[in-house]
Amino acid sequence: MGVQQPQRVRATAFSTYGGFWIGLALYVELVAPTAKHASQVSNDLGWILLAFAIFNTYMLCWSAFVNTGVFAVFLTLEVTEILLFAGQFSGHTGIIEAGGYLGVLTALCAWYVSSAGVINGMLGRVLVPVGAALVRPAPRDQGVS
Repeated sequence: MGVQQPQRVRATAFSTYGGFWIGLALYVELVAPTAKHASQVSNDLGWILLAFAIFNTYMLCWSAFVNTGVFAVFLTLEVTEILLFAGQFSGHTGIIEAGGYLGVLTALCAWYVSSAGVINGMLGRVLVPVGAALVRPAPRDQGVS
């Protein structure tokens, strides 16, 4: 039995970003302190953030099949990651700061959507709306999992 739509998008995001935060924490605690130059840390963080922006790009595309709220989370996260990796690579702290502020907006979107999932699921009805899917999938063959 596999994870069904739209839970597949949520499960993939949850597990991958869990790994991202664990890996980032390990990098900051174990690797960054050994760097000979601060520019190496910025470069490393830029590559980490770029890699996750690439992952997030396809998650953004597929989140359009879930609902507007989930799409908003991935859209704000996409822009956040782009600003953060651009700021790390360029060394412009203003870009990094803008990415940080957008990251707060991303968190607010994610908290809203996650609260909607809990509240609506517990009530068995929609109290906290998240909007319809932006894209409707084509009917699938029964043999596809």
